[in-house]
Amino acid sequence: AMVKPVLLLVEDAHWIDPSTLRIIERIISTCSDIPLMVLITHRTDWSHGWSGFTSDLSTLHLTRLDRESVAELIAQIAGRDLDSAFIDEVLTRTDGVPLYVEEVARFLLDAKVGRASEVPSTLQGAMMARLDAVPDFAKKVALAASVFGREFDRALVAHAMDAQADRVAQGIEELRRAGLVYESGQKRGVYIFRHALIRDTAYQSMISPTRRHYHAAAAGALLSLRAAEIEREPELAANHLIEAQDYVAAFDYLKPAAEKALARSASEEAVYHAERLVAVAENLGEGAMEQQTVARIMLGRSFESIGRLPEALDLLGRTAETARELGWHAHFVEAVYRFTDAALMSSGEIERAHRLCKEAFDLVPEDDEPLRCLMLSQLARCGMHAGDFENSARHSREAVALAEKLNDIRAQF
Repeated sequence: AMVKPVLLLVEDAHWIDPSTLRIIERIISTCSDIPLMVLITHRTDWSHGWSGFTSDLSTLHLTRLDRESVAELIAQIAGRDLDSAFIDEVLTRTDGVPLYVEEVARFLLDAKVGRASEVPSTLQGAMMARLDAVPDFAKKVALAASVFGREFDRALVAHAMDAQADRVAQGIEELRRAGLVYESGQKRGVYIFRHALIRDTAYQSMISPTRRHYHAAAAGALLSLRAAEIEREPELAANHLIEAQDYVAAFDYLKPAAEKALARSASEEAVYHAERLVAVAENLGEGAMEQQTVARIMLGRSFESIGRLPEALDLLGRTAETARELGWHAHFVEAVYRFTDAALMSSGEIERAHRLCKEAFDLVPEDDEPLRCLMLSQLARCGMHAGDFENSARHSREAVALAEKLNDIRAQF
């Protein structure tokens, strides 16, 4: 923007993730003195709360189309002018909603009907009629593609359908000619549903078993063809596995998703993944107490990361007690370590943290020197807060000596 004026366009902000939202907020709050325009589109039920830190904010509410605009839009799509009575009927049925008007016009063009009584009475009905109008295999392609979201990769859809790539490509071409999808101009072999509601209509038209089948197949396609991407973003596989109700596999991908979010300080995403991890673990039933314990520790860590310290202390404290009762020493030690982090951060429950650290340290195996180093450091910090300076200094010296032995001074932290 210092070289030439810049337009930053953010579409469908109602779908934005927390980290990207923070970036946009940072740009808006710090770039008021440069030639930069940020244009954001979103649904009316989404709010931003930005008026508090910028005065250079304008909101434009897009209204429904008037009669003249409806007539013009229909004429552009149909390639001919329609009579006044027909336009009035369509306007009455669509109430000037642009997408509905467009879908009705395309339906008329494709179906070659000329009476308003034949127009679907709802927007979803209009889009479903458009889907029903394409060949059967093309419709199946649309259904399989819809589980990937509004944007889908041709190769992934073919793998998920267990179909020949050429046949899937032909099906996608039928959808493109029908105006239901278009090819991305940035990614080769990637297509986009022309509107999110078209994708939603295709997705919601499937019965539950079919939807679960395609989600399981989508997860398999991602793991087979996009292994490196899943390594970076395991939540992509987890999302499909949850919808497929394969909770065992979903757990194995959600846990690293939360870990990776914590590692890059994406605390809101970490909480989101960890809360889903807890829900998945609970869906595994009463025999999955250990997975539930692991999930709750992860959620407690995420609460601590985002600053929700009272919730972190409560959850980690209860989880530590459960792990102790069940004899899960490793989980008990980790829960205590994370509980102590939250206690030291909030300066609350230090005495309890100190007591638990002493108990946990005695359970750490002698040969697990990295973990002993960490727990010695926690004992040193708790002792200092509790006024036990002599033992605090001793534990600190032992932690430093062990870290030097490990040739990793960061092992204390």
